[in-house]
Amino acid sequence: MEPMHAAIAAAADDLALLVERRMGTRLERFHVATRDGVALAFYRRVDSRSGKDSDLLAVLVDEVSPRKWEALGASELRTGGSRAISMRPSERGDWIVAIYGSAPDGTSLALIDYEGLERRVSVVDGVYGLMLRSASEPEQTMVRPRFA
Repeated sequence: MEPMHAAIAAAADDLALLVERRMGTRLERFHVATRDGVALAFYRRVDSRSGKDSDLLAVLVDEVSPRKWEALGASELRTGGSRAISMRPSERGDWIVAIYGSAPDGTSLALIDYEGLERRVSVVDGVYGLMLRSASEPEQTMVRPRFA
């Protein structure tokens, strides 16, 4: 694992461990996406019990300084088509926008309309993530991805 991904994984894994303890379950990291100093680490429940609403966890991670990553928060997701949006200030003085989630089976692309532009985001292992940085506070918006 390259050093950047190892640092992201370490920051995300620390928060995922806290969630594991709270949920009383085990999680396994299966995908990490990065862009512009923002990362999303996706985990799946490995001891899935029927009747649970969420089988996935996404951890948002920010590169607060060169090679130093900090987990900002975690969201539980359902498999097969759920989404989350995070808009928060970063330590760098800008804003992080992350639109992410799980995709329906058989899809390979999430089409996300944000700020008047359609963005095409690859679906990898059933999850997707659009990560952006903004110089100013972004407007709150409801974003519903479409899938292809």
